[in-house]
Amino acid sequence: ENEVPSNGTMQTTQSTHESPMQEDVGETGETALSSSLQPVAPIRSPSDFNGTISTKTFSNRSDPENVKAMYLRFVQRAAEELFSVSFSGRALFDGDSTVSLSEFFRAMKKESGGKPLPVRVLNVSKTALIDEGAAHLVRALPTLPCLTLLDFGHTKVRHKTLSELLERVRGGEVSNLQRIVLDGCESLTNAHMDILSQLW
Repeated sequence: ENEVPSNGTMQTTQSTHESPMQEDVGETGETALSSSLQPVAPIRSPSDFNGTISTKTFSNRSDPENVKAMYLRFVQRAAEELFSVSFSGRALFDGDSTVSLSEFFRAMKKESGGKPLPVRVLNVSKTALIDEGAAHLVRALPTLPCLTLLDFGHTKVRHKTLSELLERVRGGEVSNLQRIVLDGCESLTNAHMDILSQLW
């Protein structure tokens, strides 16, 4: 396991894992789509959601304004009650997904009434994330001041993600972050050890 724990040391061990890209074969011998390959529905900010709803026609004659109000209440409730966010193992969670998720975090902060968001765990391990998408998500971390665990395990994070993390750590924007999991991040090499050592 590769992780940066709060004591500032880097732990490295080799581990084996089952690929999240694997297909399932049923008892009949037919290949079924693994749950990890199911489409990832984007989490939208209220403004993005409202723009989408405005283009829809509801067969049950629902009032679009009521639907928008219901979604806003959902975001407001999430700003008070959402403690853990995980897309672990969702192989189709990618850079576009991080853009939507980042905007959702910013919308929650706006609707929180100034209260810190309660999210403590953010797990995007074993997804299709590459360096650019992960770095985009890191830039949104200041909206999550209670975050203690960030899991990028088995993704393709590299220099850009680590640089963004280091900037947030040095700026005191993620002061409660205790653990960053980088287990199975095969894109990381010895060239990244210097920046990793500076995270704590």
